[in-house]
Amino acid sequence: MSVEVAFTGVCCREPELKTAQSGKAFCTFTVGVGEGDGRQWIRVACFEETAEKVARQLHKGQKTYCEGFLEISLWEPEGKPPRINLNCRARRVEILGQIGRNRPKQNHQRADSERQANSARYGGSSRSADYYRRLDDWEH
Repeated sequence: MSVEVAFTGVCCREPELKTAQSGKAFCTFTVGVGEGDGRQWIRVACFEETAEKVARQLHKGQKTYCEGFLEISLWEPEGKPPRINLNCRARRVEILGQIGRNRPKQNHQRADSERQANSARYGGSSRSADYYRRLDDWEH
């Protein structure tokens, strides 16, 4: 049985990017939800473009938002009480808190080439090109 969920938490281990036999990329990582004794651990799996983005950008200790389908599985280790695993097949994963100083570093060389291309596109200084590029981004 699976239930649709959305949750925020802290990434508790570095994401692992792997490739399935079909050739499609998938990424797994664990998210801690809640605090103290009430904390739950959810193993998250995401696929294809989302998996590649998560593997590049998400790191241990970062806050993340996930939505997808939660599956609950029960297993019984030998000689120990039964355990419950929470697994999420995520269709959306967002990294939270990436504003200001926490924003990922931008490749300045790429930004300069984009600025020059926009300048040529809008036929003016790079400053006016930046203005019109932001306008284009805002409208779309």
